[in-house]
Amino acid sequence: PNKLNFRVRAQNRGLLVVNQNYYAGWRASDSRPVKSEDGLIAVEVGPGDREIELTYRRDSFVLGAGISAATWIGVAFAIGRSKRTPSG
Repeated sequence: PNKLNFRVRAQNRGLLVVNQNYYAGWRASDSRPVKSEDGLIAVEVGPGDREIELTYRRDSFVLGAGISAATWIGVAFAIGRSKRTPSG
């Protein structure tokens, strides 16, 4: 899964450890640090009730998607331009 949701009720400060392999692309929706605890996903929690949403998105995926989009825009522009150029 690339998205995990938790409802946490903690009486004290603690650590939410998820039985999911940690990779550097995991992010918490509230910008709290996500770290590895024995190779698993871990997030610090404080006292109180809250919902925590974790999402996984590799930075290389975002970079690759941007490069692909720019390439397709460039190809479409080149094709459009070549159709307007009179052949001679």
